[in-house]
Amino acid sequence: PLHLHRPATSLAPLHNMGERDDGPRKRKAKANKATNAPSKQAAPTQATTTTTTTKGLQAGQEVKAGEKVGALTRFGSYMFEPEDAAFLAGFRIMWGFIMAYEAYTFTLGDWGKMYYSFYNSSFHFKYWGMEWTAPPSDPETMKIVMVAMLLAGIGIMLGLCYRLSAVVYFVLFTYMFSLEQGVYLNHFYLVCVMSFLIIFFPCDSVYSLDQYIWPEVHSDTCARLYIWTIRTLLVVVYFYAGVAKVNEDWLRAEPLIQWLAKPFDNLPWWAADFLQRESTAYAMSYGGMVYDLIVGPLLVYPPTLWLGFALTMFFHITNKLVMNIGIFPWFMIASTTFFFDPSWPRYVIAVCRGLRPSKASIPVRFQKGYSYMSHRVKKISFAQWCLIIGFVVFLVVQTLIPLRLHLYPGDVKWTEYGHKFSWRMKLRTKKCFCQMFAYQPNNVEMPAFEIPMEKFSPPKFLRKMAGRADMIVQAANFFANTFAVKDLPAEIYVYDYCRLNGRPLQQLIDPYHDLGQESPWDIPFEFVKDLQPLTEEEKKWFPWNFEWNFNWLRGHDPNRFKNGEGYAMYMRNEQENNMQKFNNTVDFFEKLAEQGRITEEYRKWMMDEVYAEQQNYERATPKGFPKKDKKRAKQKAPPKPEIA
Repeated sequence: PLHLHRPATSLAPLHNMGERDDGPRKRKAKANKATNAPSKQAAPTQATTTTTTTKGLQAGQEVKAGEKVGALTRFGSYMFEPEDAAFLAGFRIMWGFIMAYEAYTFTLGDWGKMYYSFYNSSFHFKYWGMEWTAPPSDPETMKIVMVAMLLAGIGIMLGLCYRLSAVVYFVLFTYMFSLEQGVYLNHFYLVCVMSFLIIFFPCDSVYSLDQYIWPEVHSDTCARLYIWTIRTLLVVVYFYAGVAKVNEDWLRAEPLIQWLAKPFDNLPWWAADFLQRESTAYAMSYGGMVYDLIVGPLLVYPPTLWLGFALTMFFHITNKLVMNIGIFPWFMIASTTFFFDPSWPRYVIAVCRGLRPSKASIPVRFQKGYSYMSHRVKKISFAQWCLIIGFVVFLVVQTLIPLRLHLYPGDVKWTEYGHKFSWRMKLRTKKCFCQMFAYQPNNVEMPAFEIPMEKFSPPKFLRKMAGRADMIVQAANFFANTFAVKDLPAEIYVYDYCRLNGRPLQQLIDPYHDLGQESPWDIPFEFVKDLQPLTEEEKKWFPWNFEWNFNWLRGHDPNRFKNGEGYAMYMRNEQENNMQKFNNTVDFFEKLAEQGRITEEYRKWMMDEVYAEQQNYERATPKGFPKKDKKRAKQKAPPKPEIA
């Protein structure tokens, strides 16, 4: 059942493609009758692709044998050749169950996930073009939205009012997705894309409640267009995910080597020990990159489908156990069934009934030698052409969107320009420390202060914001208006240092730039600092620079981050140093407030005081631990100017 098309030897005796399977006796009678009867039409031959001559034919009529057929006509006819619709039902059941479960998770813990995501912030981080969206003011209304999503998912699974359920789920999930950029996940975007596509798929034509309530929707077959649309989309997703992994951090096992250094309490000790080896991190990094690049062709090519499916199961189940990335592994495994023989649910049902898969009733079979060039070309209707054009345009857009990141300068892992909607999954870890300061020129009592951001947004969103310049600007715009005095917006300055994929701390935002009046959509930003290149020490962690002593075969390859005590202490010291500097800065502001007002000269001195010692941060050694030079003298801050 995993083959794209069943072997010709298992289909004998065969009858014409598109006819129903009437059993072996009727097939034999039809074969004998066809043998004795005179041939009325020559066998289809491989026609040349030139100008079409299908004028005068009605939709559904075959082109006569020997007539010239255009490439577009042949393509359109092939896309509407009948396939067994059982594959749509199998996917619909799995997809509906997974989507219903995702909606159900928002109700757990007394609706804790819903409140945390949409009602725990004073402002929301938005997407470009979706600034107008906002959650309902009454949380009870949002609960109705979640329940409607849950019911729509169940309706999709059961095939009950399928079209309505599919539309409702797409609209509500996309609405929820657009409310808060802080909850962005690549697989949430993929859910929006696929939820939109399946609205147009006849997934309720078989094995659904709709076919019993409205028998006219029942059909054992569907157009081949649907199966190839999803296949193309999945190949695009996998390919871009693989290409994105070909970068200087992933090739030195970053950030996977850090993620695997954590304790795995949900796994046996031997599995946790295996995952925490450095050789495992490199094997998974390079293996994941190769998998994403080759799995598309493996799944599309029938002889290698079994290998592609086995790798897909291993890849996604491992991701679920190691990184616990929600529903993504499950619906990607479910989507892989689009590469199977379209009749695979019928084979499963036959096996469950104790029958051989060959005894399954298959509505569509193909003659030996059936192919794209040899199929019987038919003219398709205008509506069918519109459906083809719509799907092609949709796939072209999905192919072009990930390429937009090449229009912007800098490394996308650092700047985040074009990162979203580009299938760049699990490629970086950013550990940032971000503080915002407000300066109110018209405030005589307290002109400058540190903004307590944790009182305005939950920690999860603030952690994401700290590494994304557009979200930082959105927060700065909010605080500039919130702390405005006498209709004059406050000036907002940001102290933001980030550690990208184990690199040394680097400054992301220019601290002297007022972000209060910047637009979050005018990218690239002039205040975003460039990413510093890898040092020679960091380049030593490319595999081709290793000293290959094969200690990893003897188990002597501990993860350089596994000794978490040393690395955690290193990070903790950096955090404490930063906190001390911030506390000193707050003291400066408080003393300044006592004087009555702040001058531009004093503000510049304050910024220099905050950032001067940052130049003394040590770069990490190849093993990830600092070498602190106690003899080195600290860089002196510039002299303090007079306060006006």
